Amino acid sequence: MNNRFSTFKNSFESRLEALDVTTTVNSLFHPIKDIKIVDKEQSDLDFSKADVTVNDVKTETPGDYLVKVENIQVKSEPDKTFYAEYSVTVKVETQSTKPLENIMPVIEEEYLYETTKPYTFTLKPSTREKLRELTKMQKKKSDSAFLSEVIDTLYDSKNQK
Repeated sequence: MNNRFSTFKNSFESRLEALDVTTTVNSLFHPIKDIKIVDKEQSDLDFSKADVTVNDVKTETPGDYLVKVENIQVKSEPDKTFYAEYSVTVKVETQSTKPLENIMPVIEEEYLYETTKPYTFTLKPSTREKLRELTKMQKKKSDSAFLSEVIDTLYDSKNQK
């Protein structure tokens, strides 16, 4: 017997969980190539018959957009089709997303190995999060190593003038 509940259940079971995407203004975006499915192996998915049914993404305009891809097939379940929906956020690229190498000269590794002493200070939570992001972007081992490099570089550049 086919009732509203079974239709809803079948619709829910055919939905694939997709990660939202963040991109920058004027970057390339492809709704099928950029989809990241989290509840199935990506290698098990077949997009050859997939259709993009919703795609209002305008990469030249910052904002939040919706994408829906239907008729996705899973090789292990060839008799079923699936769909996925995800959001795309287009952001303006800010100076903070660019590497600090454009701002600061690179410090030689030999100057980074100095005995350290504990030092405690407070930061606003938003500043702390920015520090973590900058540390990751610069591929430093710790926030304190990154801060040491920034302070040394700024101090040295000031004294050279």
